Amino acid sequence: PTRFGGYAGISISDATLGYFEADVDDDANVRALIGASYTFSDGSTVAMEYYYNGDGCRASEIRFCFPPYGETVPGQPLYLTNYGFVQYFNNEFITNSLEVALRGTINFDDQSSLLTAIANYEIGNHMELFSVADWYTGSKDDEFGSILKSSIMGGIRFTY
Repeated sequence: PTRFGGYAGISISDATLGYFEADVDDDANVRALIGASYTFSDGSTVAMEYYYNGDGCRASEIRFCFPPYGETVPGQPLYLTNYGFVQYFNNEFITNSLEVALRGTINFDDQSSLLTAIANYEIGNHMELFSVADWYTGSKDDEFGSILKSSIMGGIRFTY
Protein backbone atom coordinates (compact mmCIF):
# COMPACT_ATOMS: atom_id res chain seq x y z
CA PRO A 1 0.00 0.00 0.00
CA THR A 2 0.94 3.64 -0.42
CA ARG A 3 2.24 5.25 2.77
CA PHE A 4 2.48 8.94 3.64
CA GLY A 5 4.61 10.08 6.57
CA GLY A 6 7.02 12.48 8.09
CA TYR A 7 9.46 13.06 10.92
CA ALA A 8 10.59 15.82 13.22
CA GLY A 9 13.38 16.29 15.70
CA ILE A 10 14.34 18.90 18.26
CA SER A 11 17.54 19.54 20.18
CA ILE A 12 16.44 19.87 23.79
CA SER A 13 20.00 20.60 24.96
CA ASP A 14 23.52 20.11 23.62
CA ALA A 15 23.33 16.45 24.63
CA THR A 16 19.60 15.65 24.34
CA LEU A 17 17.61 15.06 21.18
CA GLY A 18 13.86 14.42 20.92
CA TYR A 19 12.31 12.98 17.78
CA PHE A 20 9.04 11.74 16.30
CA GLU A 21 8.13 9.98 13.08
CA ALA A 22 4.87 8.60 11.77
CA ASP A 23 3.22 7.31 8.63
CA VAL A 24 -0.24 6.23 7.52
CA ASP A 25 -1.29 3.92 4.69
CA ASP A 26 -4.32 3.73 2.37
CA ASP A 27 -6.27 1.77 5.00
CA ALA A 28 -5.60 4.43 7.71
CA ASN A 29 -3.14 2.16 9.57
CA VAL A 30 -0.76 4.40 11.52
CA ARG A 31 2.79 3.59 12.58
CA ALA A 32 4.48 6.07 14.92
CA LEU A 33 7.73 6.28 16.87
CA ILE A 34 8.57 8.81 19.57
CA GLY A 35 11.91 8.89 21.32
CA ALA A 36 14.75 10.75 22.92
CA SER A 37 18.49 10.23 23.11
CA TYR A 38 21.18 11.55 25.40
CA THR A 39 24.87 11.68 24.48
CA PHE A 40 27.38 11.53 27.34
CA SER A 41 30.67 13.43 27.39
CA ASP A 42 32.57 10.22 26.47
CA GLY A 43 30.53 9.97 23.23
CA SER A 44 28.31 7.08 24.31
CA THR A 45 24.57 7.46 23.72
CA VAL A 46 21.42 6.19 25.43
CA ALA A 47 18.11 6.23 23.55
CA MET A 48 14.57 5.42 24.68
CA GLU A 49 11.68 4.99 22.25
CA TYR A 50 8.03 3.98 22.05
CA TYR A 51 6.73 2.44 18.82
CA TYR A 52 3.07 2.03 17.85
CA ASN A 53 2.51 -0.41 15.00
CA GLY A 54 -1.01 0.14 13.65
CA ASP A 55 -0.37 -2.62 11.09
CA GLY A 56 0.23 -5.05 13.94
CA CYS A 57 -1.77 -8.15 14.76
CA ARG A 58 -4.16 -7.74 17.69
CA ALA A 59 -4.66 -11.45 18.50
CA SER A 60 -4.41 -12.64 22.10
CA GLU A 61 -1.65 -15.14 21.21
CA ILE A 62 1.10 -14.72 18.62
CA ARG A 63 0.19 -18.01 16.87
CA PHE A 64 -3.13 -16.46 15.80
CA CYS A 65 -1.20 -13.88 13.75
CA PHE A 66 0.06 -16.48 11.25
CA PRO A 67 -1.66 -18.76 8.73
CA PRO A 68 -3.90 -20.68 8.99
CA TYR A 69 -5.39 -18.57 11.83
CA GLY A 70 -4.53 -15.08 10.62
CA GLU A 71 -2.51 -13.04 8.19
CA THR A 72 0.84 -11.35 8.71
CA VAL A 73 2.11 -8.17 7.12
CA PRO A 74 5.04 -9.09 4.82
CA GLY A 75 8.33 -7.54 5.80
CA GLN A 76 7.24 -6.55 9.31
CA PRO A 77 9.93 -7.39 11.89
CA LEU A 78 7.52 -6.69 14.78
CA TYR A 79 4.13 -8.38 14.61
CA LEU A 80 2.07 -6.90 17.44
CA THR A 81 1.16 -3.29 18.27
CA ASN A 82 3.01 -1.59 21.19
CA TYR A 83 6.75 -1.70 21.84
CA GLY A 84 9.34 0.02 23.99
CA PHE A 85 13.05 0.24 23.18
CA VAL A 86 16.12 1.26 25.10
CA GLN A 87 19.64 1.25 23.67
CA TYR A 88 23.15 2.05 24.86
CA PHE A 89 25.76 2.62 22.15
CA ASN A 90 29.47 3.37 22.43
CA ASN A 91 31.71 3.40 19.36
CA GLU A 92 34.92 3.56 21.44
CA PHE A 93 34.24 1.14 24.31
CA ILE A 94 37.42 0.65 26.39
CA THR A 95 39.51 1.05 23.21
CA ASN A 96 38.82 2.96 20.01
CA SER A 97 38.68 -0.36 18.08
CA LEU A 98 35.71 -1.78 20.02
CA GLU A 99 32.10 -0.74 19.32
CA VAL A 100 29.32 -1.95 21.63
CA ALA A 101 25.53 -1.71 21.43
CA LEU A 102 23.16 -3.05 24.10
CA ARG A 103 19.46 -3.10 23.17
CA GLY A 104 16.31 -3.97 25.02
CA THR A 105 12.92 -4.39 23.36
CA ILE A 106 9.71 -5.00 25.29
CA ASN A 107 6.41 -5.94 23.75
CA PHE A 108 3.85 -4.10 25.88
CA ASP A 109 1.01 -6.21 24.44
CA ASP A 110 2.23 -9.56 25.83
CA GLN A 111 5.14 -8.49 28.09
CA SER A 112 7.72 -10.57 26.20
CA SER A 113 11.14 -9.03 25.63
CA LEU A 114 14.32 -9.28 23.62
CA LEU A 115 17.76 -8.31 24.91
CA THR A 116 20.55 -7.93 22.35
CA ALA A 117 24.29 -7.33 22.75
CA ILE A 118 26.34 -6.44 19.67
CA ALA A 119 30.12 -6.02 19.58
CA ASN A 120 32.38 -5.09 16.66
CA TYR A 121 36.17 -5.08 16.94
CA GLU A 122 38.24 -3.54 14.14
CA ILE A 123 41.44 -5.34 13.19
CA GLY A 124 43.24 -2.97 10.86
CA ASN A 125 41.52 -1.03 8.09
CA HIS A 126 39.90 -3.98 6.29
CA MET A 127 38.88 -6.60 8.84
CA GLU A 128 36.40 -6.63 11.71
CA LEU A 129 35.29 -9.28 14.20
CA PHE A 130 31.65 -9.15 15.25
CA SER A 131 29.29 -10.92 17.61
CA VAL A 132 25.56 -10.71 18.26
CA ALA A 133 23.91 -12.31 21.29
CA ASP A 134 20.13 -12.39 21.81
CA TRP A 135 18.09 -13.42 24.86
CA TYR A 136 14.34 -13.82 24.54
CA THR A 137 11.80 -13.89 27.39
CA GLY A 138 8.14 -14.79 27.42
CA SER A 139 6.00 -17.90 27.03
CA LYS A 140 5.41 -19.91 23.86
CA ASP A 141 2.25 -17.82 23.33
CA ASP A 142 4.18 -14.52 23.33
CA GLU A 143 5.91 -12.84 20.40
CA PHE A 144 9.51 -13.01 21.61
CA GLY A 145 9.10 -16.09 23.82
CA SER A 146 7.84 -18.12 20.86
CA ILE A 147 10.99 -17.53 18.79
CA LEU A 148 14.03 -18.80 20.69
CA LYS A 149 15.43 -18.65 24.19
CA SER A 150 18.85 -17.38 23.13
CA SER A 151 21.24 -17.19 20.20
CA ILE A 152 24.85 -16.22 19.65
CA MET A 153 26.41 -15.42 16.28
CA GLY A 154 29.89 -14.31 15.42
CA GLY A 155 32.05 -13.77 12.41
CA ILE A 156 34.68 -11.89 10.51
CA ARG A 157 33.87 -9.11 8.04
CA PHE A 158 36.33 -8.15 5.29
CA THR A 159 35.97 -4.86 3.39
CA TYR A 160 38.07 -3.49 0.52
